[in-house]
Amino acid sequence: MKTKPRQYGFSLLETLLAIGTLAIGMVFVAGTFLTGAYFTTVSSERTVAITAADEAFAKMRLYGLVDDPNLTTDACVPYEWIGEIPAGVLNAFAYPSLDDGTTGPYSWSALCRAVEEGSGRVQCTVFVSRRVSAAATYRAHVVNDLDSLESSAYPRPVRVAVAAGATGDPNDMVVIQDAGAYEFINDGAVVVDDRTGDIYRVLERLGDREDVIQLDRPWVQADGTEGAMWVVPRPETGGRDPLVAVYQSILKF
Repeated sequence: MKTKPRQYGFSLLETLLAIGTLAIGMVFVAGTFLTGAYFTTVSSERTVAITAADEAFAKMRLYGLVDDPNLTTDACVPYEWIGEIPAGVLNAFAYPSLDDGTTGPYSWSALCRAVEEGSGRVQCTVFVSRRVSAAATYRAHVVNDLDSLESSAYPRPVRVAVAAGATGDPNDMVVIQDAGAYEFINDGAVVVDDRTGDIYRVLERLGDREDVIQLDRPWVQADGTEGAMWVVPRPETGGRDPLVAVYQSILKF
């Protein structure tokens, strides 16, 4: 009498374990693709930002500066306030530059600070930003008025009053003095010291003290000393940080 060979297969538990393992693996693979897409976008934007900054520095050399008494060694001045931009130039701060009345997806803005009085050498800090959407608006200073803000079609840096942390606080802690500017400076933001032009990155805005930010290195100020920092705010309606990169160069005018 012949015995029928026994057939072996997978149990329901084994099948479920296999499907679960496959699902977990696919989640990790999908995450890898998303991360890769993000870094590809960042890399592409950084490449664009370098070209846009080069164009910005070239335009600043071309247009020059007016003889403005506000251009000193101890404070930054927005370039659009002191640049001799011809009246017929459309979208001077847009990138790519277009003369047909349309605006490009990127723009630049700049701060100027004299390196040495009377030398003609100027420290120029260029902010390259993306327009989050065509309808987005941003906060910017009224021309020649650091105490007032208005809406702008382009992202531009605004000046925020700050002070060094209290005695005993780490010297990389900075206190925002203007309550209305808390929302301007968030984790990961890039800020520029008004007095020196030094560039810092914000590591975090403290959760238990919304008026305090921690920088990536010490802020060179004495305890309690007041000063100011420039930052590009997010859109008025909220959304992602428009700033792509910040570049700095010394130009001779």
